[in-house]
Amino acid sequence: MKDGNVLKKTIVHGDQLTEERARNVQWTYKLGDSEADRLEGLECTFSEFHLKMCMYEVTWIELASDYNKLF
Repeated sequence: MKDGNVLKKTIVHGDQLTEERARNVQWTYKLGDSEADRLEGLECTFSEFHLKMCMYEVTWIELASDYNKLF
């Protein structure tokens, strides 16, 4: 950061709740005087790992449910 300007953006990733909280913090400070005050250097993203885990969990529950119906 130089003179309140962002030189390089930083990626912040996590689950959906983490991303939502990071965006809410950015919205809270959006009236800041400089890029740094407005937290414009943070790039909030949803991590695909968490999405894959959710998909696996749903698939596993469906498979287990189908298996239990056979017996």
